[in-house]
Amino acid sequence: MGDLGHGVTRDDLTAAQAGLGKQLMDVDGVTAVAPIGANGQGTVLVFQVVPEGGPTSESTEDLVHDLRGRSLELGSGEVSLSVAGSASANLDISEKLADALPTYLALVVGLSLLILIVVFRSILVPLIATGGFVLSLFAALGGVTAVYQWGWLGGLFGVTDPAPILNFLPTVLVGILFGLAMDYQLFLTSGMREAYAHGAPARQAVTEAGSCSPT
Repeated sequence: MGDLGHGVTRDDLTAAQAGLGKQLMDVDGVTAVAPIGANGQGTVLVFQVVPEGGPTSESTEDLVHDLRGRSLELGSGEVSLSVAGSASANLDISEKLADALPTYLALVVGLSLLILIVVFRSILVPLIATGGFVLSLFAALGGVTAVYQWGWLGGLFGVTDPAPILNFLPTVLVGILFGLAMDYQLFLTSGMREAYAHGAPARQAVTEAGSCSPT
């Protein structure tokens, strides 16, 4: 979508579309360009741009960033470009989620450490619980990426067409794994502490808590 500084008349519209379309075709990664409309004042011209790669390929991502950073020439003025559509929208959402993920993960880990320290009045237990959660998260994300995005062992899991994972999956996975890891850790540790508080030796408290854990 080209935003013109001044409007073009109906007589000049076709020439303007042809000139801008040719400049878009000269951009690396573009295979086809077609004008699809303009606003009534002639200040915004809309084009359909077909990239060389698919909507989830890295080349398409690079093309979106390239177009957004370009300006085209029309007569004596410049035309600023904007990119819309499902491919660019998915890219924007993915980047927003990726930028927010470190803060979200740091908040989850920080709060879990604080709460566990207050509950168990210990440093070692929260560190072990949080470390187990982080390792489980890395393993789960690595496994999902290797199988469903890179296609490793795809035949074993019935994956015939590997593709990029959903952009919101890491955020959802953090919440699910955190709940599972913390609940199980709290259940076991609370059982050990309860058994020890009722007079069981340390080794016996660990055994009793493990035998009562859910399966």
